[in-house]
Amino acid sequence: MLDATINALRRHPLPPFRRTLGVSARTMIDRREFGIDAFPRSVGHEVEVIIELEATRRARAPASSPPSTQEAP
Repeated sequence: MLDATINALRRHPLPPFRRTLGVSARTMIDRREFGIDAFPRSVGHEVEVIIELEATRRARAPASSPPSTQEAP
């Protein structure tokens, strides 16, 4: 389980001034559950995972152009 906090949801102060979301998340995992058991005295079995995320809304495509269905070469 991740404990998440929304840090901000507002217009970014730099161009192109898009709406931006900032989130922080934390959780603890046991390394042994992933088969990692080396150096338990140095690292420990439980480690904290910290995620810092900033997401920006993409500009919308014009209504007259259909979405592209072609894959990139």
